Amino acid sequence: MEIRGNTKYKILSIVPILESYINSIQHKYNVSVSRNVILNQDPTGMNPIIIEILKRQAEAKGYKYSLLGSMEDHDATHMANITKTGMLFVPSIDGKSHCPEEKSEIEDIEKVANVLLQAILDLDIKIS
Repeated sequence: MEIRGNTKYKILSIVPILESYINSIQHKYNVSVSRNVILNQDPTGMNPIIIEILKRQAEAKGYKYSLLGSMEDHDATHMANITKTGMLFVPSIDGKSHCPEEKSEIEDIEKVANVLLQAILDLDIKIS
């Protein structure tokens, strides 16, 4: 199991809930469950300027969006340590992610690609 959050406090606050759930499963099914922490990585926030540009581009196109606090940089942690970073997520059908059943609608992929393109152009104007 993986626990994600946008602050270390939020991540740590879930651990007792998870442990309680594991204990209830152990008692209910008379099994033993062990837990090993493989990676304990602090969240690293995305750049607020890039986030604002991504939001503005989504709003300009009339697209609905959500700001995620699920270790929002999980795939970009290392890049965030060396440069300004932001992420866009494509909605997955039935919320399935990081599994063989993950699938996204082509229209959602197109929307995210449009936001990304416009954000890149916006950033290019700001840098030039």
